[in-house]
Amino acid sequence: MANLEASTELLQKYPDINPFILYKWERMFKTIFDANASNEVNWDDYYLIIRRVRQIYGNDSEQMTFAKSAMKALWQGLFDKADQNKDEQVSVIEWIELLKKNDPSKHDTWYGAYCVSMFKLFDDAKGKPMQSFDLTQFRKLWDDYFYATDKKLVGNHLFGILEC
Repeated sequence: MANLEASTELLQKYPDINPFILYKWERMFKTIFDANASNEVNWDDYYLIIRRVRQIYGNDSEQMTFAKSAMKALWQGLFDKADQNKDEQVSVIEWIELLKKNDPSKHDTWYGAYCVSMFKLFDDAKGKPMQSFDLTQFRKLWDDYFYATDKKLVGNHLFGILEC
């Protein structure tokens, strides 16, 4: 069974955050955002992610067109919201501070825009419900991934299998 806790440093810094949630936040930061494994998110990571999207969907795909515009706006939003020291990099600490302050019930925030963008990016069916679920259902899974402490919820696996 995998260790489903965040790094010791983060556990010590954030004793008020559930260790499982902290683990998921750190995992998201490292596996989704920090594409170049520099321990900080910057514009180099954005370009690497765009390259991955191109490799998966093709250069002329709807997903690629969407990713270029939407992900750029999301990246800028991430820096505007999380980059506390304005060094054009977001550390895992800044990422956690952003999520800690977030209200997941408000979908008109950066968090909500990121959810919609990921839904559209994954929506291979081009307008049809993605694998039999819609944006409302995806938001529930999304919220579970980011904020649920129940390890049995399906949303915990939204970005890969967690061995709960």
